Amino acid sequence: MLWHNFYCPTGGHLLRAEVAESPWGHVTGESPLPFYLNKKRPEEIRQEFEQRFKVLRVVGASENHTLADEPGFTPEGAELLTETWRKKLPGLSDALLTTRGYLLQASKD
Repeated sequence: MLWHNFYCPTGGHLLRAEVAESPWGHVTGESPLPFYLNKKRPEEIRQEFEQRFKVLRVVGASENHTLADEPGFTPEGAELLTETWRKKLPGLSDALLTTRGYLLQASKD
């Protein structure tokens, strides 16, 4: 399963101009729009899947689906993650905030 990470800049599915203005506004609540999106973190998704499947791995993915453990993986918005944003997003790692999506591989065995 590959899912778009809510906590990255494009995770709120806003227009490009809105993302540029407030990359993590959908996470902090600064964005005026309500969000009815999956806000689960990778470890929470993993726990849900582990109830029925053997999870083989959960790995980050970039916009073009390059995996974090492959050459060419590019974090999303890393250059925008200033100290000001870090202070607004306590407890959220840089990796969570700059990973476009996640791939979960599992088997039924």
